[in-house]
Amino acid sequence: MEKQHSVEFVMRSVLSSKRSPLTFYLVVLMLAAPIWMLCRVGGVIGSLKIPVTDLLLAFTPMASALTLVLRAEGIEGLLSFFKHVFDFRSLARNKWLFPAILLAPLIYALAYVCLHLAGHQGEPVVNFPRMPALA
Repeated sequence: MEKQHSVEFVMRSVLSSKRSPLTFYLVVLMLAAPIWMLCRVGGVIGSLKIPVTDLLLAFTPMASALTLVLRAEGIEGLLSFFKHVFDFRSLARNKWLFPAILLAPLIYALAYVCLHLAGHQGEPVVNFPRMPALA
């Protein structure tokens, strides 16, 4: 029997009644709302000037997914979830990996072109220390 791809696993998960996308987004919202409210009182991290709350918000989808899988399927489901998440062999076969990596830089380049065509003067400012975080 051929090993199933992670995309098929994700599609089965999305379509199953146990793993509802709506429930996932609601849990993300519930976890993110208090963090958004704290953004005024939180500080920034070093010279990058990244708000602490932004780093917390980056992990809310992961925390939501882990919470929902653990609640619905227990420890075995959570271990199976991690097995599929960290299946790097199927990641290498995924045709969307390269476009996903290039998506954010392409959006920034397109925004620069649109601003230039709209008559905005000035050169783009590239913040190289933030580039790894963007990728």
